[in-house]
Amino acid sequence: MTAQNRFECELPKEVERKFTAPKPRKPLDAKSALVVLLAAAAGIVALVKPPVQKAPPAPPPPAPVVLPAATPPLVRRAELVAPKAQPVIGAHYWLSLPDGRTVQTTFRGYLPGTAALPLHGAALGDMYAAGNVFWILAPIGDRLGWIDP
Repeated sequence: MTAQNRFECELPKEVERKFTAPKPRKPLDAKSALVVLLAAAAGIVALVKPPVQKAPPAPPPPAPVVLPAATPPLVRRAELVAPKAQPVIGAHYWLSLPDGRTVQTTFRGYLPGTAALPLHGAALGDMYAAGNVFWILAPIGDRLGWIDP
């Protein structure tokens, strides 16, 4: 392309050189150089850095555990240390209680029911039978009471 085609009139050679000569590039200022440098570094890091692997999907939560219905606790009863024979009135027996204590008892007799257990005059270790259940006068905490071992 000639200067004739680009301009409406013929220009002096000096002016024509000024408009048609290639423009020199400006040197980069500090900010532009920093931007170019960071972009190049980011490109290199992206090429060198291995791809990030995604974590495998979490396993499904475990199925709820169904427990069987609770059964009532077994109540331990005291057992005579002597052979299991009919107790003799006035005889002494050693009895193991469920809490681990061993108590010496004296069998005092048979009663028609628990309402007949004596409220006064009984001694520590006295034992009565009311039906098929034996009752012993023993310490309960800080007092005495009839217990069904």
